[in-house]
Amino acid sequence: LKPGDLLLNKMSNSREFSGAFLAAVKLGIIPVLVHSMLSASELKNILEQAQPRLVFTETAVCEPVRELRRAGLLKDVVCAGEAAPGEISFASLFEPSGPSVSTADTAADEPAFIVYTSGTTGKPKGIVHAHRWIVALGDLNRHRLPPQKNDVVMATGEWSFISALGHNLLFPLRNCVTGAILNGRASPENVLRSIEKHRVTILYSVATVYRRLLGMPNFEKKYDLGSLRCAHATGEALREATYHEWKNRVGAELYEHYGVSEYQLVIGHGVQHTVKPGSVGKGLPGVRVAILDDDFKPVPSGELGQFAISTKDPGLFLGYYKDRERTEAVVRHGWYFTGDLAYQDAEGYFYIAGRRDDCFKSRGIFISPTEIE
Repeated sequence: LKPGDLLLNKMSNSREFSGAFLAAVKLGIIPVLVHSMLSASELKNILEQAQPRLVFTETAVCEPVRELRRAGLLKDVVCAGEAAPGEISFASLFEPSGPSVSTADTAADEPAFIVYTSGTTGKPKGIVHAHRWIVALGDLNRHRLPPQKNDVVMATGEWSFISALGHNLLFPLRNCVTGAILNGRASPENVLRSIEKHRVTILYSVATVYRRLLGMPNFEKKYDLGSLRCAHATGEALREATYHEWKNRVGAELYEHYGVSEYQLVIGHGVQHTVKPGSVGKGLPGVRVAILDDDFKPVPSGELGQFAISTKDPGLFLGYYKDRERTEAVVRHGWYFTGDLAYQDAEGYFYIAGRRDDCFKSRGIFISPTEIE
């Protein structure tokens, strides 16, 4: 493999995943992240577009890869666990192989990794991020929630999603704290056992998981959650009732934040401002965002508009892989349009009202189903 080659990673969260990802970035090879549970047909669409030189997988989720290999659609496979004939065993990569390899001399704006959407509802998108991303977003994360020496960070999502990749794997490493891996499904019992076992101090998850936890009678008394100093919710609206019940029962602060795969965390509650339940927080330093009307002009405070991120932001993606048309559809007039509608209140807090495609206009006014609900 040489710098610029693509390496596909179809693995669950693990030390092997982190090793493959970090080694590739070190060498200037571009890791392509896909969900570990993709079927052969879903994976086939991505392989045809990305054409990776090598695929990393693991025994538990390898069958779709092996099916495509038998069909002649890919050649070289590294398998963690029990490798099949013709595959490379991940363990064999740790055997002495000569002198160390130097880090590739990459530029800040060169592609570093690609995150793929699943493609279950249409053509999959390969979101290309640059090497500068780790500085832009890693330092933003450090500002929003300054790390503490004893921090242990855990996320319940797969690292194939950029939110969990950053918060659980890359930001802890950049900011010199420990990341804990959740083994297995994010069931309420597994999440709680893992918090207790690893003495997790910072938890990242989605609103649905918090609601499932709160649906368990007396879970806060059955498990030792005393290590938690805060938790974070993203991916969907948290709702004020969920926030208040969590605070009353667990005590640890619950921060809500908003992000997109083309960036990562864009806006989020943190230690800098008082939490305002229902909102996703105030703007963060250096992150230029706007709420715009159909003429690309800022809307007044309190009015719904299209939520956009400045294309000058170093954390923003480089584009969709081999899909210029789709990239140009969302990058216009110096802004990346997220597809979400939002508004900002008089105190500067942002609220996400839902997807633009889900909303409708009545008498020239955007109406959001989320707001009505």
